[in-house]
Amino acid sequence: ILQEALDLAGPTSLDRAKILSALAHVSYGRKRYEEAVARIEQAARAAREAGAADLAESLEETRRAWAPENVLRPA
Repeated sequence: ILQEALDLAGPTSLDRAKILSALAHVSYGRKRYEEAVARIEQAARAAREAGAADLAESLEETRRAWAPENVLRPA
């Protein structure tokens, strides 16, 4: 459903940023870290393009928290 909503969202809309963020969190929860980081970066970019500076900063903070050195991965 999120992917369908993303397909309907405009390329620089606030909705697109929020949907990408939700998809990023789903990916992260499924331990698909590279995919999650890519999506959160896309979300931050979309938020900036939509003029949502506060949301963009929040998403960038999440991206920093998800940096490989901050993510515990089983050996």
